Amino acid sequence: MQLIQKFFLSLFLLLFTLPALGQNQCANAIFSDDFSNPSLWTYLGSHTNGVLDISGGTLNFKSYENRQNYRLVRNLALPLFNQWRIEWEFMETGNEERIGAMLMAVTSGSDHPRWATAGSPPETNQDMIGVFVDNPLTGGANPHRFFVSSKQGTNHQYGPSTIDYSVGVQYYMRLQRIAQDKAILSVYSDPARTNHIPGSPLCFDIDKNIGEFFFLQTGVSTLACACRYITATQDNLCIFGNNTPEGCLSEGCQINAAITRYVNSVDCSVTFT
Repeated sequence: MQLIQKFFLSLFLLLFTLPALGQNQCANAIFSDDFSNPSLWTYLGSHTNGVLDISGGTLNFKSYENRQNYRLVRNLALPLFNQWRIEWEFMETGNEERIGAMLMAVTSGSDHPRWATAGSPPETNQDMIGVFVDNPLTGGANPHRFFVSSKQGTNHQYGPSTIDYSVGVQYYMRLQRIAQDKAILSVYSDPARTNHIPGSPLCFDIDKNIGEFFFLQTGVSTLACACRYITATQDNLCIFGNNTPEGCLSEGCQINAAITRYVNSVDCSVTFT
């Protein structure tokens, strides 16, 4: 009888504390969204294949095809400048052989973060920092990988490396701008964001002239092959007005020579300059 009572007591405590955990994860955030209200987002662009929507309390990609400029955009109440942190959850749930998506990007304007016209340059003229996913077009479906991208005006650059991930696994994302010319992507396996997956954190340089961000965008890439699809969910978005500097995990904390000036090779901490 005591075992049964203990079981139900434990179950009650678990069910009671779960909502509190969800409410507290955005404590002290300057912006948060649990995707319970689709009307807060604006659909821009046009599309023909697949679905991108907010329903059931999540943001959903449903066999959504790339090379379309259709996307969800939200105006930030407060602009983001040199020091900020964005956190959210991501899980790819489909079995597409070739995948691609623009998971989350902050932009200075509401144009598409890359090309305005699907499949055709030039770059839109606006600043951007974003997290994308793809996989090799040849050699099978793996690995699926996160990569970063940034832009000042029409001058675009990719990050120095990628982070592999698995389908059907929940990931806890963190994108930070830690200084005028530096940013970090971290991917965790736990909601407390204490356990990095291999390849995380990924430090990357950005143009020091990148300015304020007024918009948040999610969708697919206008550059990518239309043969790329994705089925995935995103949830529990929080934006903070500060950051938690982290080192770069890759051969003595260095991914390339460009970042040695701000990553401590002994303890992987970030040195502010």
